[in-house]
Amino acid sequence: MALLDELMENAISVEFDDYPLVGQTASRNQSITTVQASPRFWKFTVDLQTPILRWDEYRGMVQRIRSTAMFEPFTFNLANTPKLWTLVDYQGTLSSVQLAALDVAAQTGVALNILNLTGAPPNQAGCFLAGDYIQTGNSVRTVRTDADSDGTGKIVLLLSDPLLAYPTVGTSIITGKDVSWNNCYFTELPSPGISYEFMDGITWTGKFKLVQTLS
Repeated sequence: MALLDELMENAISVEFDDYPLVGQTASRNQSITTVQASPRFWKFTVDLQTPILRWDEYRGMVQRIRSTAMFEPFTFNLANTPKLWTLVDYQGTLSSVQLAALDVAAQTGVALNILNLTGAPPNQAGCFLAGDYIQTGNSVRTVRTDADSDGTGKIVLLLSDPLLAYPTVGTSIITGKDVSWNNCYFTELPSPGISYEFMDGITWTGKFKLVQTLS
């Protein structure tokens, strides 16, 4: 989404995580019970540089924001936002050609937080490192622990969160800055204003917030 790329490129901070929503309940004896109220899902918060952006330079962006419908889903990645690449870029030892050769291998067991890959060079250390981003289909997950390949070129990844369904064997994967978050929606769109004190700089009533539906 070009608008989101523009927002992130001009942001003073970008926050994102896939933590679940957590709730608490209180019983009659006043004991507190904490419960996980939802599965993990991706949430993003973008804080624009304010009031650094000037009205005369960014009126077009303001209009694109005003024209955005909060109920329309969109897809985005960070490939067009170079200053954010370090947040998601691939850390492992495989080359781009070797990464492109990886495919989903058959599932072993029933745990959906385990993803098997095949096609790596045999016995290569550090194929994936903890924190690497990986995408299969519409699902973006992070790798929980470092992973090497075995003598057959198989890699077993422990994921940060279970997949909703195991991907089809032979499916290719996407890594690093090329992963995409699909089916995202804005949940908060702040209103713009103008600051005469700061040379007609644009001000905002809050931060931009969006979420990805479960995938």
